[in-house]
Amino acid sequence: MARPKAKARNGARGAKRERAKKPKPTAEQLSDQQRQALTFAHRRKLKPLLAAEKLAKADVTRAYELAKKEGIPKKDLQLAIRLETEEGIEAEKLEIERRHRMARWLGLGKQLELFNGKEIAAERHFEDGRRAGLDDFPARPPSHLSQKDAQHWLEGHATGRTALNAMRATGFKAPGEAVPIGEPVAKVVDSLAAH
Repeated sequence: MARPKAKARNGARGAKRERAKKPKPTAEQLSDQQRQALTFAHRRKLKPLLAAEKLAKADVTRAYELAKKEGIPKKDLQLAIRLETEEGIEAEKLEIERRHRMARWLGLGKQLELFNGKEIAAERHFEDGRRAGLDDFPARPPSHLSQKDAQHWLEGHATGRTALNAMRATGFKAPGEAVPIGEPVAKVVDSLAAH
């Protein structure tokens, strides 16, 4: 007797599948009264949800204000909540990497590296000079540097300038490889004359 029940269940499932496959009417297919009835039905569903959302937002704001009064910033709480998920951890790792890269590029990175130990002054001056060279500043080390530190700065500047010049040279052709001046113009004139 188990088989008839299974068939009955499968028959009910099949009917549900057929109903589920039936496409819902679009707004153009509905009459004005049907659209009005649907609008009112959705409004009835949404009103309590919107009221609950408004109350929840107010509760969240009050919770943040209380935490702030007790010395816990909103950003700290948001970060703690984000770090509870794998996606949040990955997003924060990317943000930290981006911030460190920008700070390093702007010369602030060495001040922000709290966990890497002390850096040798010569390396710091070399990096400062390299950054200045990459940023196309002239080869003038800061006046407060000693002669030895200024030399490290200039070595870094030369390295940065070399990298900058290599980037600028990309796409340039050697004089022997250069296209004769009149050739591109002649091709353009010929192509215009053809039309």
